[in-house]
Amino acid sequence: MDSEIKFRFDGGLASESVLDFYEASRFQYGASRFIYTLHHFRKTGRVIQRISPGQVDSTFRVTTPQHGSWEILIEEALKITATTAIQVPIQAMIQYGLQSIFPLKWLGSKAKGDFGSKDNDALMRALEIIEKNDEYNHKHIETLHTLLAEAKSNANDNNLDRLSERIGALEDSASRAEYLKAYPQLREVDSDARVELIQKTRPQVREIGYPLKKSAEKLDIGVSEERADYKNTLHLSDVESLDDSKVLDEVVVVVGSLKKFDKETGWGELRQHNTGKILRFVVKRSEKRRKLSDILDAMSGDIVVISGNPVVDANNAVKYYIFIEFIGDHDDG
Repeated sequence: MDSEIKFRFDGGLASESVLDFYEASRFQYGASRFIYTLHHFRKTGRVIQRISPGQVDSTFRVTTPQHGSWEILIEEALKITATTAIQVPIQAMIQYGLQSIFPLKWLGSKAKGDFGSKDNDALMRALEIIEKNDEYNHKHIETLHTLLAEAKSNANDNNLDRLSERIGALEDSASRAEYLKAYPQLREVDSDARVELIQKTRPQVREIGYPLKKSAEKLDIGVSEERADYKNTLHLSDVESLDDSKVLDEVVVVVGSLKKFDKETGWGELRQHNTGKILRFVVKRSEKRRKLSDILDAMSGDIVVISGNPVVDANNAVKYYIFIEFIGDHDDG
């Protein structure tokens, strides 16, 4: 099996080879969308907007869970062809997707929020190293392991576990970076396309880690090739760090054509004028009835102008807009 992807949950229920049924379904939903999104990006160079059965044109096979943990293997049954936009194996796309979501700089910036009381000198020095260094350095990692051992004298178990997880995450990121050096074509991916890919796959990785809430203590995502095996370990803190959206105070004016709007949920989509990108927006529940007529008016125009508050993720990439008002039809003249 030379195109192998492995998802392995350990600890908790997973150590008995079982998962909560609902959490298992959320994981499989997220994992399948993550893999097919990366496959489509590899094939076309574009981020798929909506995964439907008619668009799933590749074949991936999944095994039954293995004993002693909750583990499944996924194999790509079809090889990439000469028409594939990015000529890399699916394992490389998995590593690229995870590295884009969890770069070294991100891991350092999230370190503070992972810890409770910081009254341990060794722990504080370790945090300082993690936060200030956004490049992998073997000397720093050795120092962190030394500080972890030193911190065990009086740091609480929760903080020790968190520090150990952060060090492991840094080592995983360094391993991914080293792995990806063999695929220079991925460094040529357009920055806008990469940001769009991150926006699409971040919520998918959150879904993948759903069983970490109750069923398991850690998740290993592994890729295997003929030359080596690579493992990426995620904990609940990693998954929770991805849900870090915030509403900006600024009001942004968006010009485009409204494609659809769901009156029940308040969610809609707009195709931005000039760029052609699909932007999502939502009308607050408390304002939905009052602003419904504005939305319907906007949908009747070819190109319209609306305003909204951007909701951004931790990388300041816009996830969607909170609708404020319909300003009017757009006049190109």
